[in-house]
Amino acid sequence: MNAVRNWWLGLEQREQWLLLVLTVLLSAFVLLRFWEPLAIQRELLERQNLEARQTLLWIQSTVAQLRLDLRAQQRGAKYRPMPPDLVGTIQQTATAQQLSIKRLQPIAEGRIQIRMEKSDANNVISWLHLLEQRHQITIESMELSSTPQPGQIHLSIELRQ
Repeated sequence: MNAVRNWWLGLEQREQWLLLVLTVLLSAFVLLRFWEPLAIQRELLERQNLEARQTLLWIQSTVAQLRLDLRAQQRGAKYRPMPPDLVGTIQQTATAQQLSIKRLQPIAEGRIQIRMEKSDANNVISWLHLLEQRHQITIESMELSSTPQPGQIHLSIELRQ
């Protein structure tokens, strides 16, 4: 260790500064070289996770819809199935408004129940306005509750097309 110190002290001040700058630049280059692939991989995994959540929501809503259809057939009751594009419209518009649906459950008579947790209140309002104005999806009932974080809400809502 003394040999390195003696070598360092033997350098002129300009040479010491040059070595420090080169060391910082080399460290930054190596860090960025390894950081970039990690960031790209993280983005890919986030995208895959979002797609998997949307697929899971679609599967859950389809299973619930099939169960309702089966119960209605068994009872011989008249049952109006949910419009097929309702689930897709809700999922696509929620994703576009950066909202995450925790639960999506079709219920009788073409209605759908949705649960969101820790959602941005402004995004929820914009989303509901979009659903009503552009897609003619109306709110049947809604429950809101606050969270400890300002601007965040929990939402349980029943919609009908």
